Amino acid sequence: MQTINTIIMVLISIIPVTILGDNLSNWIIILLGIFYLLKNKPVLIYKKVLLVSLGLLGWSVISILIYGIKIDQIASMGTYIVIPLYYLVFKSMYTITGIKEMKKMINITVIATAVVALGYILYLGIYYNVRVYGNLGYANSYALLILILLNINCKFNENKYGKVINVIYMLTILYTGSRTTLILLVVNILYIEFRRYKHVLFETFIVSLLLFVMLEYVPILGIVALPLILYLFYEFKGFNKSKILCGISIILITSFTLFLKVNTFERIGNISSSNGSLQERLLTFSDVIKNLKLFGYGIGTFQYKQFKIQSGFYDIKYIHNSILHTSFELGIVGGILLAVIIIMSLIKLYKNRDFDKVFLLLIIVIHSMMDFDFIYSPIIILLLFTLTYDNKVLVKERYSFKYKIPIILLIFISTGVIFNETILRVSYLSVLYENFNISKKISEINLFHDWRIYQIRSDSFIKNTHSEFSEKDLKTSEEALINGLKAHEENVLIKWNLAYVYEKLNNSKGKELRIQLVHEEKYNSQSYKEAYKYIKHDEKILPILNKIYSEANGNRSFRTKYLKNQLGATLEDTLKD
Repeated sequence: MQTINTIIMVLISIIPVTILGDNLSNWIIILLGIFYLLKNKPVLIYKKVLLVSLGLLGWSVISILIYGIKIDQIASMGTYIVIPLYYLVFKSMYTITGIKEMKKMINITVIATAVVALGYILYLGIYYNVRVYGNLGYANSYALLILILLNINCKFNENKYGKVINVIYMLTILYTGSRTTLILLVVNILYIEFRRYKHVLFETFIVSLLLFVMLEYVPILGIVALPLILYLFYEFKGFNKSKILCGISIILITSFTLFLKVNTFERIGNISSSNGSLQERLLTFSDVIKNLKLFGYGIGTFQYKQFKIQSGFYDIKYIHNSILHTSFELGIVGGILLAVIIIMSLIKLYKNRDFDKVFLLLIIVIHSMMDFDFIYSPIIILLLFTLTYDNKVLVKERYSFKYKIPIILLIFISTGVIFNETILRVSYLSVLYENFNISKKISEINLFHDWRIYQIRSDSFIKNTHSEFSEKDLKTSEEALINGLKAHEENVLIKWNLAYVYEKLNNSKGKELRIQLVHEEKYNSQSYKEAYKYIKHDEKILPILNKIYSEANGNRSFRTKYLKNQLGATLEDTLKD
């Protein structure tokens, strides 16, 4: 059983979301949890949180029923299943696994994740000189995942090599360039030192900073010196002086490195109220809050429904705020249920005087208010693992919660979703790496009429830049996109591709679709430019564009002045290249 527990924890921590995609990764993890629960019954310690999380899951099911049972929405509901599912998994795991076995499992997990993180640093951070986005494919959320693992390592790993793992974790966070996580890391260090854990993090942070600067400025020397420095730190017994000396050292080193021309430190220096990234987030938050609905807009729909609520242009897949993202998908009720789960957990932990867990939960909530961290089930699951872990002897309650029928139903659903997401992902990767013949064959399999597969099938025929596509290819692409629109009539992503295909076929429907896109994306300057190309054939287009522009400009947010790719001061400015 210990081997199974370890496999689950390691797989959750390092699953390659960048390759598998968000949904496929989530459902593989769900299926893993399902099989675990089929063999092991949990002990319910705090039923209220479980019931509210089941309420959130139930509300997501209602949302799917309201907006039509679509495979893409079912695939995107994975994160809502993970919360109650892995709550039960960990309650079961703690019941049947001894404390020594649990600590051994944790040790293997932190070692595995540290080795993988070091690989990402060498491959992405040093070789490609980009922000390390890790197995999640998004640097900010990967940084949070590492921060959670750092807390797990500090709390449960009593081995001497634990401080070396912390160096690697901190070095990884530095390489992600995540400003929010770096600030929270410093706060985390101060808290852990205050709580007097065995791992002294002041010294660890100093070593991590020095290694980071060395690897950034002299990569070859840094790579050669890395194992030596880690070994010396492994043997290091800590400063004999007061911790104040360590704090002063950190301040001096941090002040010095902030003046260095390193991407991470430059990003920290760019923090201001006029920062485009911050203003885009605030603009999105404002638009979402103003347009919240009781039942929401449907799971996984933000990427193509965002244009209906905008007061300025942005094109993002997820809202950079996990609670607002849930509120957009599942409505005010869904957002309240998620907030209640968090608040109930905080109250319960505080009453139990689990201040370390309260602190960790607060850190994650703060981070998730500026990013879409809860999209990634590994973050939710590692948080659940930490919050539900108790090294005390568990007292069993009378077990009354029956879940066999829902679990069996979930097996059938997860099998179908995993099959569909595998088809989707293989097709997508085939197009990405220009294996178009593979994508053409695989994308023919679309059992659930998924608009995403229809779109990728279209891409298989028209994105080959190495050869001219024939009229037959265009017709096949057109058919796929029309089927995609039938599956999702309001999807502007498909409409853009279909307008392009119509234009290549000299079909007059291209003009109609371009004008329709301006109506639907009134803050997208590119939509205006594409529609304006038809002015030679139809002069009536200009008054239409003028009317749409005037309406959009009148409702435009003041925050757009800080953002790129916005409408011009006039329609003429907007239409300029």
